[in-house]
Amino acid sequence: MLKVVELENEIVHHSLKLIGKRYTEADQENGMYQNQWKTWFEADLFEDVMKECAPHYASPIGLIAEDDAYWIGQIFKRDAPVPKSYECYDLPNGVLVNVFIEGSTRNGELFETPLVDFAWNHLKQANVIEAERQPKVVLERYEYFDPSQETTVMIIGFVI
Repeated sequence: MLKVVELENEIVHHSLKLIGKRYTEADQENGMYQNQWKTWFEADLFEDVMKECAPHYASPIGLIAEDDAYWIGQIFKRDAPVPKSYECYDLPNGVLVNVFIEGSTRNGELFETPLVDFAWNHLKQANVIEAERQPKVVLERYEYFDPSQETTVMIIGFVI
């Protein structure tokens, strides 16, 4: 059963950006970006994007931007160089609220449950955010995610 195991806040003052690649609905297959993630891992694109600078978070990131574009990459400090063949997305000002969700990889709950909705609803029910508030961007952080374990942690972050 899914459960929230930790909440974490971080202030973002135009100090962070994602370096990676931007995707749109046209890049989806069955409503998901699995093929793009597969390409990133098989082609070692996460290593490639880190060649010039260490990332702010040591984890692959999926980001849903304000324009509904989907980005895959890593988060860096604002002054990090952008390697050729990559783009960047500046995170907006706000508070980054990270929701650490523990769940099973065996029963499919981490893959079949809309984790963004689960995390957002948890924040509303815990009165961390106002019910009418909407996130500016959404992050999927895979820092502690290990599909080889029976239970693992997925981090969903919201810049609000």
